[in-house]
Amino acid sequence: MLSFPAVSAEKLSIARSESFNHHVSYTPDKAHDGVYNTWYSVKDGEVAGNFLKLYLSNTYSIGEVIMVSRNQFPERMINTEAKVYSTEGGETEVASCGQITGLNPGDTKTIEGRTYYLNCDGAIGDMLYLTDLDYDALTGHNIAEVEIYGTATETLPIKISEAKSWYDDSSRRTYAPEKAHDRNFLTYYATQDGDVENNFLKLYLFDKYRIGAVKLTNRGNCCQHRIIGTVVMVYSTEAASETKVAGCGKEITEKRDQSLIAITSHEAKSHYNGMPPENAYDGNYNTCYSVKDRDTAGNYLKLFLDSVYHISHVNVTNRLTYTDRFGGTRVKVITRGLKDGETDCGTVTGSNVRNYNKEDPVTQTYKFDCNGGNGDTILIEDVEAGNVGHGISEVKVYGNSLFG
Repeated sequence: MLSFPAVSAEKLSIARSESFNHHVSYTPDKAHDGVYNTWYSVKDGEVAGNFLKLYLSNTYSIGEVIMVSRNQFPERMINTEAKVYSTEGGETEVASCGQITGLNPGDTKTIEGRTYYLNCDGAIGDMLYLTDLDYDALTGHNIAEVEIYGTATETLPIKISEAKSWYDDSSRRTYAPEKAHDRNFLTYYATQDGDVENNFLKLYLFDKYRIGAVKLTNRGNCCQHRIIGTVVMVYSTEAASETKVAGCGKEITEKRDQSLIAITSHEAKSHYNGMPPENAYDGNYNTCYSVKDRDTAGNYLKLFLDSVYHISHVNVTNRLTYTDRFGGTRVKVITRGLKDGETDCGTVTGSNVRNYNKEDPVTQTYKFDCNGGNGDTILIEDVEAGNVGHGISEVKVYGNSLFG
């Protein structure tokens, strides 16, 4: 079965750095300051001959180099090469650690968590059937590439593909099923919003094969959490029928390196008597935090995490009574001590509040896509509050650690 390379055990400290040039305030030290909201950048228009040199405090045996792209424009990492030099008696190249030739982090590790390897245990079939079982979401998975392996090294060609529907399928094929096997990691197949139930992506092979494994690469520029609920199965189309042969691995239940992040403390402008902020993360959907009546101007609820995280999404469950007050709920990711760099995860307007099944926490849960924004604080506000403001039963924060 295919697997990721092992990560080196010892992280080496960088003593100093220098570069050929840099863009405005994006200085070379930003590449090793331990803060993922800052970054070094080559100067626009002056990229020829660019370099970034990172000097260690001693001579080491270098096992692996891990680079994290800035949140925006990850494609700019393409063609980046890392080399090991010795400065003894001058600067001499010792070895190359490799070059990033495409956005496939299963090989380059430039974007964590995009590639999954699912073991099909040699099941024999001629069609792969993929579906997203995450029915509680209005949006489904986005898949950049599917690669099917007969053996550890042999990839099987896909003849044709079909899907129940895809995003914007009424007018164009930008996110059509063939994007999942066009060998381009910058394009992707996407399920149609609001048409997730019973969705499918079928990938037909030219013949029957013994399927060893499936390499599934998630969309890279946004919304990685949508991969949750994906199932891959091997089918046989013999005798003009489609019959399930076997499942490949288990259902993908969370984004790689993504997990529920604990909320450690809070701060709020005010709250309604008996409905304090801690009710928003006590694990009990029958309690809630509520903005204080007639003290709604400038209301906020800040939920603090124990460190800076790469935030995938935030699930906010409306209170189970007075559900109409949820209109105007806005979620942001921010970092304590920074005035900029916030990520807006979206706002639920009054017209989009769900008034059905008011007593059901599932249907009253709203998913706010934070698109991988970095921060240590979740800021929740009611921007449409009048004399009364929203109430919140539970907040769940999902993402992955930036610091290992």
